[in-house]
Amino acid sequence: MTSVEKKTGRLLTPIRADEIYSLQLLRAMTGWGDSAMRAARASGLKPVRLHGRVFYRGCDVMNYIHGAADGQAVVPSHRGGADDGR
Repeated sequence: MTSVEKKTGRLLTPIRADEIYSLQLLRAMTGWGDSAMRAARASGLKPVRLHGRVFYRGCDVMNYIHGAADGQAVVPSHRGGADDGR
């Protein structure tokens, strides 16, 4: 574990298109908090819910990030209510 990982709790590994990430692992890898995760889902990042857990496909995360970088992220919907990804 590097000193950055110890200080921030982040895992410094690249996101791979062919991997599946739990919500907890993706948050550790990106450093995204609750607001960032809500914004990502509102902008089109699709969670996969299975047996009470939330997962994300690496290819979906990469597409979301590339879309945001290109200015093509979907405008967040106003669904109302709290959405913590569980």
